[in-house]
Amino acid sequence: MNTIAIKSLIDSQDYVRARSLLNNIQHKTSMWYYLSSLIDYKKCWFDSALKNINTAIKMDNTNEMYNSFKAKLTNRPNNYSRDYYNSPRYRQNQGCCCDCCDCCDCCGCRLSCCDLICLDTCCECMGGDLIKCI
Repeated sequence: MNTIAIKSLIDSQDYVRARSLLNNIQHKTSMWYYLSSLIDYKKCWFDSALKNINTAIKMDNTNEMYNSFKAKLTNRPNNYSRDYYNSPRYRQNQGCCCDCCDCCDCCGCRLSCCDLICLDTCCECMGGDLIKCI
């Protein structure tokens, strides 16, 4: 397996050719799973990337590059979600980030205004109308 060529294709964002070269390899080594995980990560297929890097680590758990990449992959969501999901506004609005939902539960339905607007939009796409005034 020419890992340098595949890594070079990944670095140049030619994921289709990199994947094609990987798929032509019969014997899948830990490096194969690492490179596959890297392509998946670059394409934002995080579940598949995690599955592949876990397989690579099972095959070679002493490889620091694999362990480092897994740490990068598993710590990624915290960087994006920490500010929103742990903020007081999220807890106050039960997941809705707009101020229109401060008194969501006045009717006991446990739906926020944002949920209702989303449902109304879905209904309108199918020819119905949940909320006539919006």
